Amino acid sequence: MSHSLSTDPPESFDNALSELRSIVIALQKPDVSIDWLTTAVQRASVLLAFCNRHLNATESEVSSLIKELGIDLESPEEDS
Repeated sequence: MSHSLSTDPPESFDNALSELRSIVIALQKPDVSIDWLTTAVQRASVLLAFCNRHLNATESEVSSLIKELGIDLESPEEDS
């Protein structure tokens, strides 16, 4: 089995996630070669790091916006 994997950085979170899903699907097939497996795991590592950085940046941005809006997410809502 020969799958070509990109070496380019992902264009977006969605593209990275889609590529990760494709790698997982390919890894589930019984005819995965050891050579491709190494390349796939390396690529998945790059994609996961990209997604992690993107998620952390998004979390920070959303937290800042919530603070700007004066929304307190720490206090539980009271039931009526």
